[in-house]
Amino acid sequence: MNQKLIIGILVALVLVGVGIFGLGKLSTTPNGTNPNPKKDIVTQDWKTYQNGQSGFEIGYPSNWTMLENSGDNADPSVISLIGPETQEMIRNKKTSSSCDLSVYYYSSMADEPENKINGFKADTLEEIVDKNQMVTRIGQTTLGGEPAIDVIWGGAGASYTILSDHGNHLYKISSCNKERRDLLTKTEMGILETFKFIK
Repeated sequence: MNQKLIIGILVALVLVGVGIFGLGKLSTTPNGTNPNPKKDIVTQDWKTYQNGQSGFEIGYPSNWTMLENSGDNADPSVISLIGPETQEMIRNKKTSSSCDLSVYYYSSMADEPENKINGFKADTLEEIVDKNQMVTRIGQTTLGGEPAIDVIWGGAGASYTILSDHGNHLYKISSCNKERRDLLTKTEMGILETFKFIK
């Protein structure tokens, strides 16, 4: 057999093998996504907010603004985070949104304002979601490495929201200006990934 032909066949087999191996490495979950995508967000110059009373910490870029106890007086967030683009839009009166992400904490399910006002008497996270018709379940996610629920929280302005029951306390992170998870920016997703429970 011709030596060039043998070498060509061997090279082709090696390339096919490398291609199959590479595809196998990329598709390691049932839905074909990479479970450990390369992070696009550089977080070493980010600030960290920590709240011992509410039992969490979260990171955010140094050019973002952080406000404590902001938003609705009946339901103030522990913190609200505002990115530069939203800050500019607020200055130019081009948005009615006051933030990009807000973190809420309730010492019990019963303390969630809509639960109290409407008399839902929800004692569990599942009941918070199921009894409130303004809440639409999307699916399951994680927050701080623990199971959480994705929802769209309706009302005056529907918002993508993550709900978590940690130590029988309710944690709620809402996007102030986006209705769906796929509309979150890479930076907003990066912020969510920094969330940690500290008690």
